[in-house]
Amino acid sequence: AKEFMDSLYRAYPDIPRDSLFRYLRRTRPAREIPEWLTEADFRKSDIRLDVGENIKKYFREWDMEGNISFRRTSILSPYFPLRNTVRDFKGTFDNNSIALENITVTSGRSNLSAKGSLTGIRNVILRSGFLNLDVDVTSDSLDMNQLLAAYSAGMSFDEEDFGGKDMTGMEDDEFEEMIMADSTATEDTQMLLVIPANLNAEIRLDARNVKYSKLEMETMTADLAVKERCVQFTNTSASTNMGKLFFEGFYSTRTKKDLKTGFNLNFSQITAEKVIEMLPAIDTVMPLLKSFQGELDLEMAATADIDTTMSIEIPTINGVIRIG
Repeated sequence: AKEFMDSLYRAYPDIPRDSLFRYLRRTRPAREIPEWLTEADFRKSDIRLDVGENIKKYFREWDMEGNISFRRTSILSPYFPLRNTVRDFKGTFDNNSIALENITVTSGRSNLSAKGSLTGIRNVILRSGFLNLDVDVTSDSLDMNQLLAAYSAGMSFDEEDFGGKDMTGMEDDEFEEMIMADSTATEDTQMLLVIPANLNAEIRLDARNVKYSKLEMETMTADLAVKERCVQFTNTSASTNMGKLFFEGFYSTRTKKDLKTGFNLNFSQITAEKVIEMLPAIDTVMPLLKSFQGELDLEMAATADIDTTMSIEIPTINGVIRIG
């Protein structure tokens, strides 16, 4: 350490020793912003915990800890227009973290229970920090089509659509009827799901009765990792209405010009008709597939660009298909 300090003093002999580090900090080049943080339009998808200045003051000046539990509450929001119920919440908290012993959420036709931890809350409230989530999730019913439709409706919500109506004094039944109309109207549409830049997550999922697109899964297990606006799926297996499925892949929304997906998909005991029904793009890439009869073992590995409706752009597909 002494040799390092002496070398600095020799390199900058004209600067007083007590001012050297201030000078170096001042002249240090600005740190380059990572590409996945440069897309301004994507920032509205980042997680924000907006609280008043009085609350921020407590986070700055006080150390808080405690526990919280409740049996049931309902959450209604035009930004996620489904009937949402939270039950059996139990956990502990401090200034920066929540340790969940249990939470059960029912949202529309889906339900899930979770336990785990969430850290980084203080930094998100006081400055642009990161949330770190580590959680185990179980579900008896998971309708991804409805959940993604509600997300799309919430992203496009505008209070002016309701004539600037003041919703603060509205009865729950009236409010619920109003916001549910949007979800029903948009269930067949889909917009880009942008991954929050300020979320790092490790999620382990064990689910039953999962629906996504035309795929219905009796059982599904998966590990998900979230980082830098990307999601990676590993160790995914499912028993579906189209055959047994094994899957690994990624989904990336780093910037508008870098929307990509990639996967390694294995199906066993599946027909060619079901493959084309699930992945219509396959019929364009490999029209010969419809000639196959009987049950197939299918392995696909591919990467592709996606558009703002989360649809694969056919000309960008690069991959291989192996059929047995």
